[in-house]
Amino acid sequence: MPIFEQLFKDNHLEVVAPSQFVYDLWQSRFPVEASAHIIPPARLNWQQPSYNRYISGSLRVGFLGYPIDYKGWHAWMKLVEELDGDHRYNFYHFSSQTGQTGNYKRIGVQVTEQDRLAMIEALRWNQIDVAFLWSTVAETFSFTLHEALAAGCFILTNPKSGNIQDYIRRNPNRGLVLADEEALKELFETGALLEKVREYQKAGKPQAHLVFGSLEEIKP
Repeated sequence: MPIFEQLFKDNHLEVVAPSQFVYDLWQSRFPVEASAHIIPPARLNWQQPSYNRYISGSLRVGFLGYPIDYKGWHAWMKLVEELDGDHRYNFYHFSSQTGQTGNYKRIGVQVTEQDRLAMIEALRWNQIDVAFLWSTVAETFSFTLHEALAAGCFILTNPKSGNIQDYIRRNPNRGLVLADEEALKELFETGALLEKVREYQKAGKPQAHLVFGSLEEIKP
C-alpha cells in the first residue's frame, strides 16, 4: 500500500528479520529498499566433532516434528514404505505427536522452555545421521534445522522449504536440496546418500551448541 511505502521513505525505517531468506523474500515484494538487520532467534556455535560417526551398517534417518503433510509427512511415509526391507536404512520419527504406523520407530520428544535441548539430545542418543526436513512451506526460521545440525545430522530438503533450503544452499556441505520426491527416492535407492554421509562425517560427526536469544547480528 502507498501509505506504507511513504512511511518507509519518510522515516528511513530499518528491517529486522530472523533469517536472510525472510528479508530477501520481503524485499522482493516491497517496492522500497530498506536496510536490514538479520538477528536469528538461535545460532550454532560449532564445536569439535564427535568420533561416533557412520562407517558402515544401517544409516539412521529421522523425521523431526509434527506428522503433518506440509512438514513433509506424506513424502516421509511414502519413502519409508518404498524402502521397507532395505537394510541399509533405519527410520525414526521424533515428536510429541503420533502419526500413522509404518516402517519407522517413533521416539517421543517434547521441547519445552525447561528442556529446550530435548530434540538435540534425542538425536544424539539415537545416533541419527540424516534429518529429513521436507517442509513444503517457506519456513521463516527453522528450529528443527538448527537442532538437527547441532546433533550432527546431514540435511535433506526441497526447494520449497524457505529458510531450510536457503541455509543449505549457503552451506552446501551440510546437506542437499533435492528437486522432488523422485530425486529423493533415487538418492536412497542408489546408495548415493551413504557416500554423502561418509564424506560429511569423515573428520568426525559435526557437533554444535545451540544458543538461544542472542541479539548478535549476522551480516549477509
